[in-house]
Amino acid sequence: MASAIRRLFQWKTLAFALGIGSLLAAIVYATLAVFFPDIFDGVNRIAHRQIVAVQDYYYDRRTSESEFALEDPVERASLPLYRTIPALAAEKRTPHIAQPEANYQTWHRSTGGAAALRYSSLDEVSPENVAQLDVAWTYEDQENGNVQATPIFAADRLIFPTARNSIIAIDPGTGEPQWEAKAYGPEPAKRGLIFSESHNAVFFASGANLHAIAVDTGEPTSILDGGKVRLSGVAKVAPAICGDTVVSANTGENPALQAFDIDTGDLLWSTELIPDDLPTGTGGRPSKQAGANPWGGFSVDQARCIAFVSTGNPGPVLVGVERPGPNPGSSSVIAIDIATGETLWRFQEIAHDLWDLDIPAASVLTSITLDGQKIDVVATPTKQGNMLLLDRLSGQPIFDWRLRRAPTSTVPGERTATYQPDPILPVPFARQVFSQDEVTDIGEENRASVLAQLSNSLFGFFTPPSPNQDLVFYGLHGGAEWPGAAADPSDGSVFIAANNVPSILGLVPEQKVMLDSTHLGRTVYEQNCASCHGSELGGGVGPNIQDAGYRMSDEALTSIILKGQQAMPAVHLDDQQLQQVLGYLSSGTATGSKFPRYRRAEYRRLYDVEGFPGSKPPWGTLSRINLATGKIDWQIPFGRHLALEQRGIDGTGTENFGGLLTTASGLLFASGTKDKRIYAFDSANGTELWSHQLPYIGSAPPMTYSYNGEQYVVIPATGGGTLAIYDDRVETGNAFIAFKLP
Repeated sequence: MASAIRRLFQWKTLAFALGIGSLLAAIVYATLAVFFPDIFDGVNRIAHRQIVAVQDYYYDRRTSESEFALEDPVERASLPLYRTIPALAAEKRTPHIAQPEANYQTWHRSTGGAAALRYSSLDEVSPENVAQLDVAWTYEDQENGNVQATPIFAADRLIFPTARNSIIAIDPGTGEPQWEAKAYGPEPAKRGLIFSESHNAVFFASGANLHAIAVDTGEPTSILDGGKVRLSGVAKVAPAICGDTVVSANTGENPALQAFDIDTGDLLWSTELIPDDLPTGTGGRPSKQAGANPWGGFSVDQARCIAFVSTGNPGPVLVGVERPGPNPGSSSVIAIDIATGETLWRFQEIAHDLWDLDIPAASVLTSITLDGQKIDVVATPTKQGNMLLLDRLSGQPIFDWRLRRAPTSTVPGERTATYQPDPILPVPFARQVFSQDEVTDIGEENRASVLAQLSNSLFGFFTPPSPNQDLVFYGLHGGAEWPGAAADPSDGSVFIAANNVPSILGLVPEQKVMLDSTHLGRTVYEQNCASCHGSELGGGVGPNIQDAGYRMSDEALTSIILKGQQAMPAVHLDDQQLQQVLGYLSSGTATGSKFPRYRRAEYRRLYDVEGFPGSKPPWGTLSRINLATGKIDWQIPFGRHLALEQRGIDGTGTENFGGLLTTASGLLFASGTKDKRIYAFDSANGTELWSHQLPYIGSAPPMTYSYNGEQYVVIPATGGGTLAIYDDRVETGNAFIAFKLP
């Protein structure tokens, strides 16, 4: 029904904009669309494109110069420097209740369980004997490719996705394959999967489908409507289960959480993450807010059946002129009742995000003792380097949440948020503001090469992007990243790996282009590109590419499409599909606007002359945070650059995208650093106890299981990923490696 209401609004808007006012036709269309949604989807897309075109023309005609006036920095400076959201009163905190999986001996979900703790109570491997760990077996897949999913241990099998778009089960004692489920579409179980013991089935998403396969054979099951249901968008993270309900977090134009009956596959509810009541801009202009995609994942309180989902930045990226207000639902943690689909609360870290500072990882659901009371909390690491610590049922901060007055924008029509986060507790675990004082000091030539790049650059506390100037800042790739945190529920500690590597952002003029909606390449685009770039090419997870066919050659576009570029993976198209999508991108006509429009320039890293980060080390860190005090117990450099150590430069750390595992015996396993090692640290003090050279960089968090009385630790080591985007020395491989004691 909600989709029908949206269709009604779209057709009424079109009718009004065209001067027709045909409300009756809109009502008829919306009614038919409820019963025949597939037939009307194509009509709806055409209608939407017409609305966008008419609105752009209409607003250009009626918008006054004052609506595109610059913000007043003097007026902003008159506001108080700080604002504070007070901590939740002690008597209102959520009392602790035990969770069903509280023994922590299984690994049925890639995140280590519904609460995403990445914690195990197995203790055979301990600080006293971890130095004896050695390789038990290595599984080498048939094809190289970055795999970002931690395996699960289910029914005495180790199960995980491969780079060949399949799911494989191997013997946990030998690494020998047992079965392989093939042809499930693009990137099955991209960042995880889950096992339901009561249904003897493994659940995972592939593209816009949710699958259920038998754990014994890999064949589709009879449950979930024959083992497959259609989702509202592409799901990139592990589903979750509470009772007889399976939940999926879907990206796309209308990002949503959806719940299905496990047995029948019936859709129980679908809750969109961007609310309907978006604020309007100056002159009543409706918001075109996109984004808020849940690619970071979600966790579930199984005792209360509540899902906690992390959302990405709003779109269009870096430019918020057409998405006024705080952009609710984006850069947020959102709690949703799994029984009803009702949104219980939202907590937004960054309002009107102009920096691509998503919340990149699933929340950790743990407990702390505060003022003598054991309470349940939600702890969420962010790209900005904050650890959001929220009450489980209310979403209110456990400590005072301090906000600081933010600067204004130089983009015409932009209306920035007046305040942005500047918390005292929990203490930020990564650097948050770049300046010239942060420039590398590993060598005079290194420093000079970075300073030369900063001659026309901006930096500072939440300085907005500006045309014709580079903005240098921390956080585009962490702080924290998608592997997220690990937590010990017994003492309220959380462990997090972080990056301190500056990035460069910029804005360039945008040429408005109306493409030919009837072109054959439109279908190819929608099937392969729209989930990231939006159905109207205006951006979402990926950038705005509406004018790509006008500013780039076919050769350049072909290279990007087939090989990938930066955060964009390669798209596998045959020759006919490639020519069709190239034709679509260059179809249509360019239209002018009397008001300036901007889009984001390509992201870059700030590197020195040798290719090292342009900031002072450490570039990668590992931290233990005491959630009860909000303070950092210890923080150490994470990873090594051997070339720099040979020059006497130690403690640099490296960028990392691997992840963590902590155990009841007092160990913290960590990987994902550029030195291709897996490490074991004493979780109490950060002392390194063991490390092992891997064939490729760890590409997903490690996990552990017990089989035939022995504890194993497994790491996906396939390299590639984000590290390879910015460094062509990073290799992509195919190894999954298990370790155990002799």
